[in-house]
Amino acid sequence: MKTNTLKITALLLAAGMMICAFSSCRHKENGGDSSEPASDEVVTVDELSDDLFSYQVTIDGHLYSLPCPVSEFYENGWKLYESYNRYEIKPGDPKIIFNLEKTDGSEFSLGMELYNPTAEIIKPSECLAVGVYFDACEEYDVILPGGFAFDSSISYDDIMNQYGQPELIFDEDSYIARYYIQTYYNEIGFSANLDESGNTESIHAHMINRIIENDQSILDRTKIPKVDIANGLESCQVYLEGNLYTLPMTFGEFTSHGWKVKENSYTSYVKDDKELWIGMKTAEELRQPRNDSLITELWIRFDNGFEYAILPGNFIFDKQTTAQEVIAQYGQPDEPIYDYYTHYELIYNLDESGSRYVRFSLSRPDTSPLDPEVREVIICTAPKD
Repeated sequence: MKTNTLKITALLLAAGMMICAFSSCRHKENGGDSSEPASDEVVTVDELSDDLFSYQVTIDGHLYSLPCPVSEFYENGWKLYESYNRYEIKPGDPKIIFNLEKTDGSEFSLGMELYNPTAEIIKPSECLAVGVYFDACEEYDVILPGGFAFDSSISYDDIMNQYGQPELIFDEDSYIARYYIQTYYNEIGFSANLDESGNTESIHAHMINRIIENDQSILDRTKIPKVDIANGLESCQVYLEGNLYTLPMTFGEFTSHGWKVKENSYTSYVKDDKELWIGMKTAEELRQPRNDSLITELWIRFDNGFEYAILPGNFIFDKQTTAQEVIAQYGQPDEPIYDYYTHYELIYNLDESGSRYVRFSLSRPDTSPLDPEVREVIICTAPKD
């Protein structure tokens, strides 16, 4: 399971830049009435940091330092699309991306990633803005750190002359991307769509800073103690809710930890407010399991009450886990990465038969806010009939 991590990570990350399609530079000549007066306070470029990693940007002369309250954008003549007002944001919900529009009726928008760092359910307008997505265009003025004007006249050479060589470069026939940082918490990237001749049609950028002081929703991984678990995935081990499970294991051992079959189901098991799925070699055993029946599959999803699981090598798998982190821990998957509309699947085969594997499913970085967040791991040790 050795890896060319940079290559495979680039393939994963490039899709993230496509979220810039949320931004639009369409302009409407006849503006409507403004529902809220915009602030008259305009900053000078001198107040903007020279450091790209300050996560600062000025838009139409107003300085924003990410993360910041969404209300700051409201004060400066922006508002969330009306259709978003019906949504409620749960604590710690990741990658909630909505559009903002100008209150003066102009038909151009700004993409924004929202985040709820509280322990309560709140409205989008009450969230923090942790990321912005925008196009290089003439309809609103964007100045990036160092006084760099991000408009339709710029090129990739201009970007690299300003900020130096990026950390990650991804090129293909119709799309290119440059990342100066890409982690779960921070992203700064530029991308471009190319025409059939390879000429740049449009350039986009995004800047995200998810590091929030006193965030009540983020799991502090540093406080999770190390456990006695094998190093390799081939061990088929997982540490969950204070217990170590090694597949295959007997049904009696599994239920001794408090798991009970869910009503009207024979694959779903519950414990307190947690739920997971099991598999056995035959459907008959699943319907009427004996204590010595072997469980050959565990399916753990992180929207079913689990805070985290510990996998071989003391790898913490939780709602923050990214595909890049999985690859960094376990190497390149043995099968191609399956790229679905809402998520990726990374499959690690544990032998040549294909009957023993560990499969990770993780949301794509450009998943729509209307799509469910996907974080799950499946450990399988034998095929089912």
